[in-house]
Amino acid sequence: MSSLRVGRRRSAILPTLVIVAVLIVAFAIFTSVWTDRLWYGSIGYASVFSTMLLTRIGLFVAFGLIMATCVVSNAAIAYRLRPRLGAQMPSSPLLERYRELLESRFVWVLVAIGVVVGLFAGGAASGRALEYLAWRNAQPFNVTDPRFGLDVGFFVFSYPWWRFVMSFAFASLVFSAIVAAIVHYTMGGLRFSGPRRGGSRATQAHLSILVGLAVLVKGVSYWFDQYALAIDRSNRLFTGISYTADHATVTAKMILAIIAGICALLFFVNAVLRRWMVPTIGLILLLLSAIVLGLVYPGAVQYFSVRPDEPDKERSYIKANIDATRAAYGVDKVEITDYSAKTTATAGQLRADAEALPGIRLIDPNVVGPTFEQLQQVRGYYSFPKILDVDRYTIAGKETDAVVAVREMDLSGVEDNWNNRKTVYTHGYGLVAAYGNRRRRNRGARAADLFRGVAGAATRSVLHRRRNPWQATHRARYAWWRRGRQSEDLRVHRQGRGQDRQHVAEVALRRQVRRCQHLALGSY
Repeated sequence: MSSLRVGRRRSAILPTLVIVAVLIVAFAIFTSVWTDRLWYGSIGYASVFSTMLLTRIGLFVAFGLIMATCVVSNAAIAYRLRPRLGAQMPSSPLLERYRELLESRFVWVLVAIGVVVGLFAGGAASGRALEYLAWRNAQPFNVTDPRFGLDVGFFVFSYPWWRFVMSFAFASLVFSAIVAAIVHYTMGGLRFSGPRRGGSRATQAHLSILVGLAVLVKGVSYWFDQYALAIDRSNRLFTGISYTADHATVTAKMILAIIAGICALLFFVNAVLRRWMVPTIGLILLLLSAIVLGLVYPGAVQYFSVRPDEPDKERSYIKANIDATRAAYGVDKVEITDYSAKTTATAGQLRADAEALPGIRLIDPNVVGPTFEQLQQVRGYYSFPKILDVDRYTIAGKETDAVVAVREMDLSGVEDNWNNRKTVYTHGYGLVAAYGNRRRRNRGARAADLFRGVAGAATRSVLHRRRNPWQATHRARYAWWRRGRQSEDLRVHRQGRGQDRQHVAEVALRRQVRRCQHLALGSY
């Protein structure tokens, strides 16, 4: 009787844990959704939130059901096409147990498969709400793409959604083929060993049609991929189609689409002829062609043809990109007028004017960052940004240009632990500034003079030349803290002789806390 009660208790633990987990997940989702709803409502865009929410739910349900239906229906077909009992028994006891389990609980297995694949497919589709809404509310641009002859609105609104639909269809067919093959193998319709290897006529026809449909969808995807070149951002010069894409990639995509169509036709024929050698060879050739035509051929064209003469090869494509950009911003009809500039400046005049005019900067903040790093780093755990800042200060009644940078922390070379992060290496130290229109004139190379000038100006920086209350207060704090630390060290030393170690540790801890307070007060 007691063992029966224990068994009931154990059987009730798992459902309870599942219910609790579901409630926690549901509460987390509800809080996230309701928070977004309140935020959108507070700024007057509650309708936008409602549209997005309903779209995500609709896509989740629709594509989840489509994927679940496709996979489950093919699994059911594979189960229905199983050999008659006793005709082709499994070749091992393990397969026999799996077959008995599948036959006894086939409905529950289908439900589990449908729920799992449906959740994954629905989650993936719900993240495409923006692409769906853009396709659903697409409008023409009334501007034709010069390469493909399609309206520009197709690339902006329609292409992303159709590309997802084709990827979804391909994934559905692949998962269906895998699940169907597993069911066929478990039920004895497909065998990979034994004297009668292969499969039944119905099994081979079923798998041939599924693989052929998947290859056919992949061929359509290859055909659609050429349109992606018009909005491709992989080119380092500009966005859009380039010389390599126009002369190599487009052709390769079309050839791959044709090869995929032929392979799909071979699989469809194999459903009747049942000769797997020919469609398998075709599929292998498709994979090799995808590598050669999709990667090797465009790379060879780019490296051997485009790179040696890139300005001339890409000239027309760069011009088309510039024209499209001007048209998009509405400046394509601006009239350009040439003018001849005249100057009366003499050699060396810029250097002389830089000392009188604060607007002429001799120190480039985009270049002198490493110089600041090398000469003003002070400690290995300090660093400066790569691009410095510029500012203007009034010194001696004159507006002075300055290049400034804050000495920040760089913890990459420091041992990573809580004490270093929270109590020791907590903040940077000091603002370094250099005259933007001056440099030292010392003997040596010009570059060395420039670097030394930055360091000299930084050590006599604008902030340090000005006597401000902040600097005096900071120095007073430091002197006070230094004296307190020395006296505290002396007291610790004296007390350590006659008292126990615990009291000495408490005094040392107070000293550390006082040091942290000093760092917090005098950081900036």
